[in-house]
Amino acid sequence: MDTRLYKWRQVAWAVEDGKSAEEIWVKYDDYQKTLREWSFSLNRNRALLCRYFGPEVGQTFEGEVIYGFKEVQDSLRERLG
Repeated sequence: MDTRLYKWRQVAWAVEDGKSAEEIWVKYDDYQKTLREWSFSLNRNRALLCRYFGPEVGQTFEGEVIYGFKEVQDSLRERLG
């Protein structure tokens, strides 16, 4: 998660610093790569939680973690326009 947050912050800092659109999109592409890797890991962890602790635990994990990060990403996409 630290890598994902750091990559997101790099995009946000580039926007705040008024970097060129090209520079921002390069950082955003790097963030997207990290996001895909992170999502794979998140889904694997959710599956393991469901397997060993039941679907209710997996649903709680998904609802609190996945949707929280989705809101942050949606906000970033809006800002990038």
